[in-house]
Amino acid sequence: MVYKYILEVEEVYKRILPEFTDEFVKSLAIENVETTEQLKEKFRTEGKEIYDRELAESYRAQIIAQIPEITEIEISEKTIRKGC
Repeated sequence: MVYKYILEVEEVYKRILPEFTDEFVKSLAIENVETTEQLKEKFRTEGKEIYDRELAESYRAQIIAQIPEITEIEISEKTIRKGC
């Protein structure tokens, strides 16, 4: 059995992005943000905070990874025999 469909396009939608204006920013209802400059500054500040936090975590991970290479530990024979 073969089906045949005939379709008719009635309307084509086009996405139109809003203009980045102070009015648009106000419509976002972001706390303490009324203008495009305030929004840009908020994004800069948040981005810097995230970057700084990730950088600090990266440093911490690098330091922790190097600790076994520079640390010398002496384990007594008694402790070793007890583990066997």
